Amino acid sequence: LHVLGGSYFYTGQFDKAQPLLDKHVEMYPKSLFAVPASYFRASNTSRLQFWSNAAGLLDEFLKNHPDASKNVFLPFALFDRAICHYAEEQPEPALEKLTRIMGYWVNMDDPYVTYDSHYIETVWWLLKQIYKKGLLYKGYTIQPYSPAAGTGLSSHELNQPGCYRDVKDTTAVAQFK
Repeated sequence: LHVLGGSYFYTGQFDKAQPLLDKHVEMYPKSLFAVPASYFRASNTSRLQFWSNAAGLLDEFLKNHPDASKNVFLPFALFDRAICHYAEEQPEPALEKLTRIMGYWVNMDDPYVTYDSHYIETVWWLLKQIYKKGLLYKGYTIQPYSPAAGTGLSSHELNQPGCYRDVKDTTAVAQFK
């Protein structure tokens, strides 16, 4: 049941996969495939866009299998749960779950924003303190550039034709001892 349901799941035939995955989870709760089958069951429900049902199944899955060292499906389940929040027009829980998946902590109650004048003044004050201590200096660095896109390039993009062009650009780069 798990293999056939998983096959339907991976080929995008979610309506055929659902009854097989449901049956496997109910008939074999202690099987070797119990964790993947319960994840695929919940994920499949979200693919069918039954958001509230999927949310309940995903919450149950996350409660029953919280240990990331034993559950390789944990990040995927968190992502699917975040999509359910978004689909149910609950963007705050979705953002919290997505940032948890990325391993990035965000203070949602008191976030800082980079366009806030207090933040900008703090950055300038820090640069001034670093300059006063003699830790800021003028240096040069070569930045790969794409004239077609008008942007900088990453290291894996450098083999593309037309990557280099001499340009003058004012930037500030901080390097500490």
